[in-house]
Amino acid sequence: MTTDQRALNLIDTGFQMLERGDLARFARHCLRLALHRSDYPLRIQLEFQLADLPGSKQVTDPGTPPQMMRLAQARSDLRSLLGDAASEKVFMDEYLAWETSRRVEIDGASMLNAAALGDLEIKARALIDLYDQETPRGLTPIDAGYARLDREKMRELLMAPVLQHRTVLGQVQDLLEKRLIDAEAQIRAGETGASVLEQARELIVQDLARIAPDALMKIDAAEEALRRGDSESLSQALTSCRRAIKALADAVYPATDAEVIGIDAKPRRMSDDAYMNRLVQFVSEKLRSRASDTVVKGIVLDTSRRISSLNSLANKGVHDEVTVADARLAVTALYLVFGDVVRIHAGTYHLDE
Repeated sequence: MTTDQRALNLIDTGFQMLERGDLARFARHCLRLALHRSDYPLRIQLEFQLADLPGSKQVTDPGTPPQMMRLAQARSDLRSLLGDAASEKVFMDEYLAWETSRRVEIDGASMLNAAALGDLEIKARALIDLYDQETPRGLTPIDAGYARLDREKMRELLMAPVLQHRTVLGQVQDLLEKRLIDAEAQIRAGETGASVLEQARELIVQDLARIAPDALMKIDAAEEALRRGDSESLSQALTSCRRAIKALADAVYPATDAEVIGIDAKPRRMSDDAYMNRLVQFVSEKLRSRASDTVVKGIVLDTSRRISSLNSLANKGVHDEVTVADARLAVTALYLVFGDVVRIHAGTYHLDE
Protein backbone atom coordinates (compact mmCIF):
# COMPACT_ATOMS: atom_id res chain seq x y z
CA MET A 1 0.00 0.00 0.00
CA THR A 2 1.40 3.41 -0.97
CA THR A 3 1.82 6.38 1.36
CA ASP A 4 -1.04 8.19 -0.40
CA GLN A 5 -3.41 5.23 -0.10
CA ARG A 6 -2.72 4.92 3.62
CA ALA A 7 -3.52 8.61 4.07
CA LEU A 8 -6.74 8.28 2.05
CA ASN A 9 -7.76 5.30 4.18
CA LEU A 10 -7.23 7.39 7.32
CA ILE A 11 -9.37 10.14 5.79
CA ASP A 12 -12.19 7.73 4.88
CA THR A 13 -12.20 6.33 8.43
CA GLY A 14 -12.24 9.88 9.78
CA PHE A 15 -15.35 10.81 7.79
CA GLN A 16 -17.08 7.66 9.09
CA MET A 17 -16.26 8.72 12.67
CA LEU A 18 -17.64 12.17 11.97
CA GLU A 19 -20.95 10.70 10.80
CA ARG A 20 -21.22 8.87 14.14
CA GLY A 21 -20.99 12.21 15.95
CA ASP A 22 -17.94 11.66 18.18
CA LEU A 23 -16.04 14.86 17.47
CA ALA A 24 -13.19 14.39 20.00
CA ARG A 25 -12.49 10.87 18.73
CA PHE A 26 -12.57 12.23 15.18
CA ALA A 27 -10.02 14.91 16.15
CA ARG A 28 -7.69 12.31 17.71
CA HIS A 29 -7.96 10.23 14.55
CA CYS A 30 -7.15 13.28 12.42
CA LEU A 31 -4.06 13.76 14.57
CA ARG A 32 -2.83 10.38 13.28
CA LEU A 33 -3.32 11.69 9.73
CA ALA A 34 -1.44 14.91 10.53
CA LEU A 35 1.49 12.93 11.96
CA HIS A 36 1.42 10.52 9.01
CA ARG A 37 1.62 13.40 6.50
CA SER A 38 3.87 15.65 8.64
CA ASP A 39 1.08 18.22 8.37
CA TYR A 40 2.20 20.61 11.10
CA PRO A 41 -0.55 23.24 10.69
CA LEU A 42 -3.23 20.55 11.06
CA ARG A 43 -1.32 18.96 13.94
CA ILE A 44 -1.13 22.27 15.78
CA GLN A 45 -4.83 22.98 15.20
CA LEU A 46 -5.79 19.57 16.57
CA GLU A 47 -3.54 19.97 19.60
CA PHE A 48 -5.24 23.30 20.29
CA GLN A 49 -8.68 21.69 20.01
CA LEU A 50 -7.83 18.69 22.20
CA ALA A 51 -6.06 20.68 24.95
CA ASP A 52 -7.72 22.39 27.89
CA LEU A 53 -6.30 25.83 27.20
CA PRO A 54 -5.81 28.32 30.03
CA GLY A 55 -6.85 31.41 28.09
CA SER A 56 -5.66 33.42 25.13
CA LYS A 57 -2.86 35.25 26.94
CA GLN A 58 -0.97 32.09 27.93
CA VAL A 59 -1.81 30.02 24.83
CA THR A 60 1.00 31.54 22.81
CA ASP A 61 3.60 30.67 25.45
CA PRO A 62 4.26 26.96 24.91
CA GLY A 63 6.21 26.58 28.14
CA THR A 64 3.43 27.62 30.51
CA PRO A 65 0.85 24.83 31.01
CA PRO A 66 2.02 21.20 31.33
CA GLN A 67 -0.88 19.89 29.21
CA MET A 68 0.50 21.80 26.22
CA MET A 69 3.80 19.92 25.92
CA ARG A 70 2.82 18.26 22.65
CA LEU A 71 1.80 21.63 21.28
CA ALA A 72 5.14 23.07 22.40
CA GLN A 73 6.99 20.24 20.63
CA ALA A 74 5.04 20.83 17.42
CA ARG A 75 5.87 24.53 17.62
CA SER A 76 9.57 23.75 18.17
CA ASP A 77 9.62 21.33 15.23
CA LEU A 78 7.92 23.91 13.04
CA ARG A 79 10.59 26.45 13.96
CA SER A 80 13.29 23.95 12.94
CA LEU A 81 11.59 23.46 9.59
CA LEU A 82 10.65 27.04 8.68
CA GLY A 83 12.66 29.37 10.90
CA ASP A 84 11.31 31.93 13.33
CA ALA A 85 9.12 34.28 11.28
CA ALA A 86 7.41 31.73 9.05
CA SER A 87 6.81 29.24 11.87
CA GLU A 88 5.29 31.87 14.14
CA LYS A 89 2.95 32.95 11.35
CA VAL A 90 1.72 29.36 10.93
CA PHE A 91 1.35 28.96 14.70
CA MET A 92 -0.58 32.19 15.15
CA ASP A 93 -2.77 31.49 12.11
CA GLU A 94 -3.77 28.19 13.71
CA TYR A 95 -4.36 29.86 17.07
CA LEU A 96 -6.63 32.45 15.46
CA ALA A 97 -8.51 29.69 13.60
CA TRP A 98 -8.94 27.87 16.94
CA GLU A 99 -10.14 31.06 18.64
CA THR A 100 -12.64 31.77 15.86
CA SER A 101 -14.04 28.23 16.15
CA ARG A 102 -14.40 28.61 19.93
CA ARG A 103 -15.90 32.10 20.08
CA VAL A 104 -19.66 32.69 19.97
CA GLU A 105 -21.92 35.66 20.57
CA ILE A 106 -24.89 35.14 22.88
CA ASP A 107 -27.25 38.08 23.52
CA GLY A 108 -24.61 40.51 22.23
CA ALA A 109 -21.84 39.14 24.47
CA SER A 110 -18.78 37.46 22.96
CA MET A 111 -17.74 34.27 24.77
CA LEU A 112 -14.63 32.10 24.29
CA ASN A 113 -14.94 28.42 25.25
CA ALA A 114 -11.37 27.10 25.76
CA ALA A 115 -12.27 23.66 27.15
CA ALA A 116 -10.73 20.50 25.74
CA LEU A 117 -12.89 19.18 22.92
CA GLY A 118 -13.73 15.97 24.81
CA ASP A 119 -14.82 17.92 27.89
CA LEU A 120 -16.82 20.29 25.70
CA GLU A 121 -18.76 17.37 24.20
CA ILE A 122 -19.45 15.81 27.61
CA LYS A 123 -20.75 19.09 29.04
CA ALA A 124 -22.86 19.73 25.95
CA ARG A 125 -24.52 16.30 26.25
CA ALA A 126 -25.21 16.86 29.96
CA LEU A 127 -26.76 20.28 29.31
CA ILE A 128 -28.90 18.99 26.45
CA ASP A 129 -30.09 16.00 28.50
CA LEU A 130 -31.02 18.34 31.34
CA TYR A 131 -32.81 20.73 28.97
CA ASP A 132 -34.79 17.87 27.38
CA GLN A 133 -36.01 16.42 30.70
CA GLU A 134 -39.77 16.07 30.85
CA THR A 135 -42.06 16.58 33.83
CA PRO A 136 -42.25 13.36 35.88
CA ARG A 137 -45.44 11.35 35.44
CA GLY A 138 -47.81 10.37 38.23
CA LEU A 139 -47.86 13.76 39.96
CA THR A 140 -50.97 15.38 41.31
CA PRO A 141 -52.33 18.20 39.11
CA ILE A 142 -50.97 20.84 41.51
CA ASP A 143 -47.52 19.21 41.75
CA ALA A 144 -47.45 18.71 37.97
CA GLY A 145 -48.20 22.40 37.50
CA TYR A 146 -45.35 23.43 39.81
CA ALA A 147 -43.04 20.92 38.09
CA ARG A 148 -43.85 22.41 34.67
CA LEU A 149 -43.10 25.90 35.97
CA ASP A 150 -39.76 24.71 37.41
CA ARG A 151 -38.94 22.98 34.12
CA GLU A 152 -39.65 26.14 32.11
CA LYS A 153 -37.48 28.22 34.46
CA MET A 154 -34.69 25.68 34.16
CA ARG A 155 -34.97 25.64 30.37
CA GLU A 156 -34.85 29.41 30.29
CA LEU A 157 -31.60 29.33 32.31
CA LEU A 158 -30.14 26.52 30.19
CA MET A 159 -31.06 27.96 26.79
CA ALA A 160 -27.97 30.20 26.49
CA PRO A 161 -25.34 27.60 27.56
CA VAL A 162 -26.97 24.90 25.40
CA LEU A 163 -26.94 27.24 22.41
CA GLN A 164 -23.35 28.23 23.14
CA HIS A 165 -22.09 24.64 23.33
CA ARG A 166 -24.02 23.53 20.25
CA THR A 167 -22.72 26.50 18.26
CA VAL A 168 -19.10 25.97 19.30
CA LEU A 169 -19.24 22.24 18.52
CA GLY A 170 -20.73 23.02 15.13
CA GLN A 171 -18.00 25.56 14.38
CA VAL A 172 -15.24 23.13 15.42
CA GLN A 173 -16.77 20.37 13.28
CA ASP A 174 -16.98 22.69 10.27
CA LEU A 175 -13.33 23.71 10.69
CA LEU A 176 -11.96 20.17 11.07
CA GLU A 177 -14.16 18.75 8.32
CA LYS A 178 -12.89 21.42 5.92
CA ARG A 179 -9.28 20.65 6.84
CA LEU A 180 -9.87 16.95 6.19
CA ILE A 181 -11.45 17.72 2.81
CA ASP A 182 -8.45 19.94 1.97
CA ALA A 183 -6.03 17.14 2.89
CA GLU A 184 -7.91 14.70 0.67
CA ALA A 185 -7.89 17.17 -2.22
CA GLN A 186 -4.13 17.69 -1.86
CA ILE A 187 -3.46 13.95 -1.95
CA ARG A 188 -5.73 13.34 -4.94
CA ALA A 189 -4.01 16.24 -6.73
CA GLY A 190 -0.68 14.44 -6.31
CA GLU A 191 0.65 16.48 -3.37
CA THR A 192 2.09 13.57 -1.40
CA GLY A 193 3.47 15.66 1.47
CA ALA A 194 2.10 18.53 3.49
CA SER A 195 2.93 22.05 2.32
CA VAL A 196 5.12 22.77 5.36
CA LEU A 197 7.64 20.13 4.28
CA GLU A 198 7.67 21.64 0.81
CA GLN A 199 8.31 25.05 2.37
CA ALA A 200 11.07 23.59 4.54
CA ARG A 201 12.72 22.05 1.53
CA GLU A 202 12.60 25.33 -0.39
CA LEU A 203 14.14 27.16 2.58
CA ILE A 204 17.12 24.85 3.08
CA VAL A 205 17.78 23.49 -0.42
CA GLN A 206 19.75 26.52 -1.57
CA ASP A 207 21.97 26.54 1.51
CA LEU A 208 22.41 22.77 1.39
CA ALA A 209 23.40 22.91 -2.28
CA ARG A 210 26.18 25.28 -1.27
CA ILE A 211 27.18 23.76 2.09
CA ALA A 212 26.58 20.05 1.58
CA PRO A 213 25.50 19.13 -1.99
CA ASP A 214 26.10 15.43 -1.36
CA ALA A 215 23.69 15.52 1.61
CA LEU A 216 21.06 17.16 -0.60
CA MET A 217 21.43 14.36 -3.14
CA LYS A 218 20.88 11.81 -0.36
CA ILE A 219 17.70 13.61 0.76
CA ASP A 220 16.42 13.54 -2.82
CA ALA A 221 17.12 9.80 -2.96
CA ALA A 222 15.28 9.22 0.32
CA GLU A 223 12.21 11.14 -0.85
CA GLU A 224 12.13 9.34 -4.19
CA ALA A 225 12.32 5.95 -2.44
CA LEU A 226 9.54 6.99 -0.07
CA ARG A 227 7.32 7.94 -3.01
CA ARG A 228 7.79 4.47 -4.56
CA GLY A 229 6.52 2.96 -1.30
CA ASP A 230 7.41 -0.72 -1.78
CA SER A 231 9.27 -2.65 0.92
CA GLU A 232 12.69 -2.49 -0.71
CA SER A 233 12.32 1.22 -1.49
CA LEU A 234 11.33 2.04 2.08
CA SER A 235 14.49 0.32 3.32
CA GLN A 236 16.47 2.33 0.76
CA ALA A 237 14.86 5.51 2.03
CA LEU A 238 16.21 4.90 5.53
CA THR A 239 19.65 4.04 4.13
CA SER A 240 19.65 7.34 2.22
CA CYS A 241 18.66 9.17 5.41
CA ARG A 242 21.60 7.66 7.28
CA ARG A 243 23.97 8.57 4.45
CA ALA A 244 22.57 12.10 4.36
CA ILE A 245 23.38 12.59 8.07
CA LYS A 246 26.98 11.50 7.48
CA ALA A 247 27.28 13.65 4.35
CA LEU A 248 26.14 16.71 6.32
CA ALA A 249 28.62 15.96 9.10
CA ASP A 250 31.43 15.51 6.56
CA ALA A 251 30.59 18.91 5.07
CA VAL A 252 30.29 21.01 8.24
CA TYR A 253 32.76 19.18 10.51
CA PRO A 254 35.13 16.88 8.56
CA ALA A 255 36.70 13.93 10.36
CA THR A 256 40.05 14.62 12.04
CA ASP A 257 40.49 11.59 14.35
CA ALA A 258 41.24 14.10 17.08
CA GLU A 259 39.77 13.76 20.55
CA VAL A 260 37.71 16.84 21.44
CA ILE A 261 36.30 17.86 24.82
CA GLY A 262 32.61 18.63 24.44
CA ILE A 263 30.59 21.25 26.28
CA ASP A 264 29.66 18.52 28.77
CA ALA A 265 33.40 18.08 29.54
CA LYS A 266 33.44 14.58 28.01
CA PRO A 267 36.06 13.62 25.39
CA ARG A 268 34.84 12.32 22.02
CA ARG A 269 36.72 11.07 18.97
CA MET A 270 36.03 13.03 15.79
CA SER A 271 36.61 10.03 13.50
CA ASP A 272 35.01 9.30 10.14
CA ASP A 273 32.47 6.84 11.58
CA ALA A 274 31.62 9.13 14.53
CA TYR A 275 29.55 11.46 12.36
CA MET A 276 26.97 12.07 15.10
CA ASN A 277 29.72 13.27 17.45
CA ARG A 278 30.97 15.60 14.74
CA LEU A 279 27.54 17.12 14.08
CA VAL A 280 26.93 17.72 17.79
CA GLN A 281 30.38 19.25 18.19
CA PHE A 282 29.73 21.53 15.23
CA VAL A 283 26.56 22.80 16.89
CA SER A 284 28.37 23.35 20.17
CA GLU A 285 31.32 25.25 18.69
CA LYS A 286 29.18 27.47 16.44
CA LEU A 287 26.82 28.53 19.22
CA ARG A 288 29.23 29.02 22.13
CA SER A 289 30.24 32.43 20.86
CA ARG A 290 26.60 33.54 20.70
CA ALA A 291 25.10 32.34 23.97
CA SER A 292 25.83 31.25 27.53
CA ASP A 293 27.02 27.72 28.26
CA THR A 294 23.68 26.96 29.92
CA VAL A 295 21.72 27.88 26.79
CA VAL A 296 24.14 26.07 24.50
CA LYS A 297 24.07 22.92 26.64
CA GLY A 298 20.30 22.80 26.32
CA ILE A 299 20.45 23.21 22.54
CA VAL A 300 23.26 20.66 22.21
CA LEU A 301 21.33 18.16 24.33
CA ASP A 302 18.21 18.61 22.21
CA THR A 303 20.18 18.41 18.95
CA SER A 304 22.02 15.32 20.14
CA ARG A 305 18.71 13.68 21.04
CA ARG A 306 17.24 14.45 17.62
CA ILE A 307 20.30 13.23 15.73
CA SER A 308 20.48 10.06 17.82
CA SER A 309 16.76 9.31 17.30
CA LEU A 310 17.07 9.94 13.59
CA ASN A 311 20.14 7.74 13.31
CA SER A 312 18.45 4.93 15.26
CA LEU A 313 15.43 5.12 12.98
CA ALA A 314 17.60 5.24 9.87
CA ASN A 315 19.47 2.13 11.03
CA LYS A 316 16.22 0.20 11.36
CA GLY A 317 16.32 -0.55 7.65
CA VAL A 318 19.43 -2.68 8.10
CA HIS A 319 17.77 -5.47 10.13
CA ASP A 320 14.03 -4.87 10.52
CA GLU A 321 11.03 -4.51 8.25
CA VAL A 322 10.43 -0.86 7.40
CA THR A 323 6.94 0.65 7.32
CA VAL A 324 5.77 3.70 5.40
CA ALA A 325 5.38 5.48 8.76
CA ASP A 326 9.03 4.71 9.63
CA ALA A 327 10.31 6.10 6.35
CA ARG A 328 8.13 9.20 6.43
CA LEU A 329 9.10 9.90 10.05
CA ALA A 330 12.79 9.57 9.13
CA VAL A 331 12.50 12.02 6.23
CA THR A 332 10.63 14.51 8.42
CA ALA A 333 13.23 14.13 11.19
CA LEU A 334 15.92 14.68 8.59
CA TYR A 335 14.42 18.06 7.70
CA LEU A 336 14.19 18.99 11.39
CA VAL A 337 17.88 18.27 11.98
CA PHE A 338 19.05 19.77 8.69
CA GLY A 339 16.94 22.90 9.20
CA ASP A 340 18.62 23.53 12.56
CA VAL A 341 22.14 22.81 11.27
CA VAL A 342 21.70 25.02 8.20
CA ARG A 343 20.52 27.94 10.35
CA ILE A 344 23.31 27.40 12.87
CA HIS A 345 25.81 27.40 9.99
CA ALA A 346 24.30 30.64 8.65
CA GLY A 347 24.17 32.26 12.11
CA THR A 348 20.38 32.71 11.96
CA TYR A 349 19.39 30.05 14.51
CA HIS A 350 16.96 31.38 17.14
CA LEU A 351 18.44 31.56 20.63
CA ASP A 352 16.28 31.91 23.76
CA GLU A 353 18.43 33.55 26.41
